[in-house]
Amino acid sequence: MSVILVAGLISFCRYQSPCIKNADITHQNGWQDVFDVKAERKLESCSFVPGAYYVFSARQANSAEWREVMTFRHDDPKENFGESIQIVNSKVAFIFMGWKSAITFDSGKTWNLWNAEEDIENWKGVNYRLIEKMSVSENGEGVMILNPLPDRNEPKELYTSDFGKTWKQTK
Repeated sequence: MSVILVAGLISFCRYQSPCIKNADITHQNGWQDVFDVKAERKLESCSFVPGAYYVFSARQANSAEWREVMTFRHDDPKENFGESIQIVNSKVAFIFMGWKSAITFDSGKTWNLWNAEEDIENWKGVNYRLIEKMSVSENGEGVMILNPLPDRNEPKELYTSDFGKTWKQTK
């Protein structure tokens, strides 16, 4: 019982004040002379569990300033996370990892965020491979293919027609 208590206390402290190193891997994608999106892997430095934070940021091509769009903490550091950034055209792009995603329809100026913790009713949490695949078209229609864990009442597909402002189980 005391081992569980100590492990819980360490985990709680880590999430309250994570010890994050500088980015060790960066993937960047963009639309030439319009906008860029990048993901940086930042390893944890104070934990016996080898986790990492993935910070997704965007910037306009005429700016040096990156704006954070979404952060996702993964228990197991991923080497290849570049597929998490998809550029559709000069205005539309999306990012996804674990149970979070974001879509822009105005060249990265604004993003519609989706988080299963908040957007799936009664979601039971922690499925690092929940979002298996995503696609979004130039007109805002898209599908999110989910990989729900067994014995959970989670959808297998979600659809949007408004660039991810809302996601529904039916078209």
